[in-house]
Formats: sequence, structure tokens, C-alpha cells
Amino acid sequence: MKIDSTNKAELEKLYKRWYLFYQYMIEIYGNKNLLSKSKELIDLAYNNNKLSQLKAANRDIDIMIREMPYKDASNLLKLFQKELNENYDLIHKKYQLKIQKILQKGKINTPQEYEMVAGWVEYYHADESKKKEVEDLNKILISFHQRILK
Repeated sequence: MKIDSTNKAELEKLYKRWYLFYQYMIEIYGNKNLLSKSKELIDLAYNNNKLSQLKAANRDIDIMIREMPYKDASNLLKLFQKELNENYDLIHKKYQLKIQKILQKGKINTPQEYEMVAGWVEYYHADESKKKEVEDLNKILISFHQRILK
């Protein structure tokens, strides 16, 4: 399939982004087999200029990033910023907004929110400027944990 230069550049960037994700996951979690089938499909999509498939794979990466512990997600996003010039600050602000909404509600509704808050607390627990926020989030974590144990 022929592909124009604009789409080729996007294809290259999405492919590189996926491979950065793949390498990071192996480095952090150590299981190459976990993503081996995905790797085959990504290589095939790239070799056949299937931009829509690479876009879909990268949307999946974004979903996985939101579900990662904050520290891992933050490090991966910094890698994307360094290698691909993606705006890390914008993504970090999205995390902050989600955390602020949870603080305003005063409760966690889903296991994904729990993981996000736990990761945030773990990452910022020693930051003196976030002491009150971390304390409030810890109370919310405990409350959620108690609710699910009932």
C-alpha cells in the first residue's frame, strides 16, 4: 500500500512509540513473552503501512499508561518526551486533575482509581509540599479498602 510522506512520518512515530513502550515494559516487568504476539502484529502493521492499526495500538498504550502505577507511567511518559518530544506536562496535568476530582469526591469508586491514587501516594509520599494531599489520599485509600472488604 502506498503511503504519503505525512502519513509515513506518523507511521514511523507510532511505531517508534510502540517499541519504546515494548522495551520499557520488558525492562520494568521482565516478561518478553507477554507482548510477543502484539509485537508480531505491530511489525506486520508497520511493514504493511497500516496506520490505523498502529493508531489503535497506541490508544491501547495510553489506556495501559493510565492503569500503571504512577511512578512507572511517569517514567514512561518522560521517555516518550525525551525520544518523541511528547508533552509530558500535559499528561501529568491530566493525572493531577483525576487526583483532584477524587479528593473533591472524597472517595474512590473503582480499582483503577485505587491503583492510580496508590501510585500517586507512593510517588509523592516524601514530598513535603504534598504532605496534606498525601494524608487525605491515604484516608481515601483506607476507606476504599475497608469498603471492599465488607
